[in-house]
Amino acid sequence: MLVSHFKRFIYLKTPKTAGTSVEIALEPYCAPPGHTPSHTTESHVSKYGIIGRRGPKNQDEVYYNHMPAEELRGLIGKDRWGAYQKCCNIRNPFDLTVSYFYFVVDDDLRHEISTRGFEFARRNFRNWLASRHSLPTGQSNYCIAGKPALDFYIRYEELADDLKSFSTLIGIDSPTVGKFKTKKRMFKHVSFKDYYDERAADCVRQMFGRYFEWFGYDPESWK
Repeated sequence: MLVSHFKRFIYLKTPKTAGTSVEIALEPYCAPPGHTPSHTTESHVSKYGIIGRRGPKNQDEVYYNHMPAEELRGLIGKDRWGAYQKCCNIRNPFDLTVSYFYFVVDDDLRHEISTRGFEFARRNFRNWLASRHSLPTGQSNYCIAGKPALDFYIRYEELADDLKSFSTLIGIDSPTVGKFKTKKRMFKHVSFKDYYDERAADCVRQMFGRYFEWFGYDPESWK
């Protein structure tokens, strides 16, 4: 997460939405001149702003990765929260879920998928999804009291254009966004739609709930 006192914005990081890439791109506006972002970082607090830790949370960490919106508001105060432009990334839940599958799959299964091909991957994806009780909706990152509480949402599908619009809003040049991934998605030539049947799509719809309504994603967009 980021807080820029210099440009008066807050960026909250949601899972599997290119959040790390955007966070790193915006980070220089939250730090002293000459600061160089890196993929992992400890938390930094200065007169310029706040940079949350990127990486596993330490027990005593105050500002950390994927920090909930309500917790951050409590730390910086409601006045500052209300005065700053608040932003996070969003993504089609069906696409996000496929990305998450490849993020959590273990190395042995990843190797077997690479050997046996897409049909095997799809079967494992559907079985994995049917066994899930939750998915990384990121709701705590953008909701307070069960409702979206931010001002601007960068769509993964329109990342460059939406980041440019947010940059204009906060008065900066649109930054260059790099790619930072720990585990790469396989079969990139295959649409996320090809992973789904009705049962699998129902799992995503149930777990993401009002995300479709809040952010305008079609609950039938898996077809």
